[in-house]
Amino acid sequence: WEAVGEGTTSLDLTIDTLVDTDTNTVGNPNAIDGSVDVEGGIIIPEGDLRVQYRVGDTSSTTQSIRFNIIIFNDGDLDIALTDITIRYWFNSEVPINEIVYHCDWAAVGGSSITATFGNANNQYYLEIGFTSSATVPTWLGGGISNVLPAGANTGEIQNRFHHSRYSIMFDQSNDYSFDSSMSSFQDSETITAYSQGTLSWGIEPSSSIGLGSSLIPAPVSNNSSLAIGITVGIGLIAVVGIIAVVGINKKRT
Repeated sequence: WEAVGEGTTSLDLTIDTLVDTDTNTVGNPNAIDGSVDVEGGIIIPEGDLRVQYRVGDTSSTTQSIRFNIIIFNDGDLDIALTDITIRYWFNSEVPINEIVYHCDWAAVGGSSITATFGNANNQYYLEIGFTSSATVPTWLGGGISNVLPAGANTGEIQNRFHHSRYSIMFDQSNDYSFDSSMSSFQDSETITAYSQGTLSWGIEPSSSIGLGSSLIPAPVSNNSSLAIGITVGIGLIAVVGIIAVVGINKKRT
């Protein structure tokens, strides 16, 4: 694993064989193609979305969890805002059905923000989305309802949630998405973003790899070629040939 150690390395993937493990039949090796980033042994999805975070309340214990986000479209195509959701992950001392959310302000319009609470990977999450009336302001490169233009961002979205009667405190110190050091907007990979339900940015908690697949390393030869198996969907295993060259396409070391 020397080629995919610390830092983030971009890997080109070539599918040699696609096998259906239920029927033992071989599929089209061209069915899967693309590239992924590997950061500290975790595959990071390469999507067009990116989330920046600014902490709202740095206290370890608080009545209200506050955080602010900006969602960026780093791709070449416009994205419908209704296709975008983000998840803020946390451990909750409050029963999930007793948590109340408020959007205190949003550049796209506070009334156009949607919020639901859920549970996955042994964590609670707040999922934020948009109605079709959400509009990126013209001063941010927008102006059309339900469109996040290529190269633009949503502007700031200020979020807050609390116990319905304010009678139970939250402990933020063990919350996955909380970072008291981020007093100004910075990229946050612990706040995940999704496009039409598919992970596009960030790392979900308790996931061995960012795409939610099974990464099975095979023995490494003496050259720079690696062979790994990636579980793709239900009952499908792709045997992947990877050429990884240290020092090429190196990011965020």
